[in-house]
Amino acid sequence: VAALVVATEDMFLPKPELCTCRTSILDYFVGQRELVPDDHVLFQFEQSMACGAVATLLNQVCWEVGFPDDDVALYVSGQRPEILDCYPELEAYRDVMFWLKFFASTAQPPE
Repeated sequence: VAALVVATEDMFLPKPELCTCRTSILDYFVGQRELVPDDHVLFQFEQSMACGAVATLLNQVCWEVGFPDDDVALYVSGQRPEILDCYPELEAYRDVMFWLKFFASTAQPPE
């Protein structure tokens, strides 16, 4: 959330409605971060590219549906398409979260 605050603090917002919208979005994300524990955040691309909590979720989905759970990272990447075929919203959510965090990142590339 802090990266989004920093990334949008100098954004040109010519209308008061846009300022209100930005504030509402930031309030929403701050509220969600207060409610959701760190070990339940699915995609934390700003920290690492590891599966993190999504591995726990996919292990549960594999157990419920009957898919093998030997390497859930392959389900996330799409190399094993079974889960993404059944739950296409997971692929969209993964991609949206990646690009949102990529564009909101204030990190400088290594020289």
